[in-house]
Amino acid sequence: MDIMLLLLLAFLFGGKAGTAAPGAPAPAPVPPPFPGPIPIPVPVPGQPPIIPGPVPTPAPVPIPVPIPPTPAAATYTLRSGDTGFGLAQRATGNGGRWKEILAANPQLKTETINVPKVTPDAPAGKMVPTTFIKPWQPGQIITVPPGWPPTF
Repeated sequence: MDIMLLLLLAFLFGGKAGTAAPGAPAPAPVPPPFPGPIPIPVPVPGQPPIIPGPVPTPAPVPIPVPIPPTPAAATYTLRSGDTGFGLAQRATGNGGRWKEILAANPQLKTETINVPKVTPDAPAGKMVPTTFIKPWQPGQIITVPPGWPPTF
């Protein structure tokens, strides 16, 4: 009779022991057990005490600083009769600054040639190297040296 009772119960409860009747809500899940207390470090005799250190802070993230664009160099278009001395004189009031024009414009060529030295104390036929600037061409564009006024 015990077997008959078990079969009857199995039939009534869907054939699965320990389950709820059909249409009944499912049982709530059981939460996992609490892990327990957090262990506290215990000082050990003969060893230095355990002192928690400071929490490390993350390194600061550098903020990119925009680089301002470099201003374009001013230019000047040569005209007929322009000379380095004349341009320097007109722009800065000092014609001796013509070498700054050459430094800012490597495309302007100079030429060194030997010329006879003509002084009273020079021996006859003595040659001295002298630098000349090749003629500049009207319409040629040159860069105005840094610090000079952009127009002159």
